[in-house]
Amino acid sequence: MKKNILIILLFFSLKILFCQENKADFNYSNKEVSEFLSLNKNINYLNSNGYYFVDLPTGKDYKSRLSGEIIINDSSKIDMQSLDVNFSIDDYKYYLVTNLNLLLVIKSIRHIKNEMNLND
Repeated sequence: MKKNILIILLFFSLKILFCQENKADFNYSNKEVSEFLSLNKNINYLNSNGYYFVDLPTGKDYKSRLSGEIIINDSSKIDMQSLDVNFSIDDYKYYLVTNLNLLLVIKSIRHIKNEMNLND
């Protein structure tokens, strides 16, 4: 009986420990995204090269990967900060552009940084 209680306590202790670590990583990611978005040169690059559009895939389940739905009135000039979208350090984000029937793909911040470094 004592063994079972110790195992349960150990399990909960580890769960709490790992949850706090994940939260710290998440906060670090948010800080890194915020720092990246605070520089005008990064925003300019993001607005011109940080995204692309693709046709909706046929035969693939893309809906499970969507981060949301948006409306874009003029796809030739996009201000990413005015859109209701999120950015990620390591993951691309996918948004359904409902009025254009397209997917907006936002590159990860890390990918954008790598592209910017290659172009310097």
